[in-house]
Amino acid sequence: YKASASRPRSEGSGLGLSIAMENAHIHGGDITAANSPDGGAVFELRLPRDAEKLAHHDEPGATAPDENGAT
Repeated sequence: YKASASRPRSEGSGLGLSIAMENAHIHGGDITAANSPDGGAVFELRLPRDAEKLAHHDEPGATAPDENGAT
C-alpha cells in the first residue's frame, strides 16, 4: 500500500507500534521495526509456533516465554 502524495498528512497519535508490541507480547512474541535499505520501514512480527508453550502463560502470575520458549 502506498498512500497518495496528495493525501493530507497528520501527526497521528504514535500508538500503532506500541499497541502491536503489546499484542505480540500477549501472544508470547515480539515485534521490531527497522529502516529498509531501499527506503521505508520494515516491521517483523515473531510469534511462537508451538501453542503448548503458551498453555500456562494465561495462568495468573505466569510470565511470557523467552525467545527459546522458556518461562
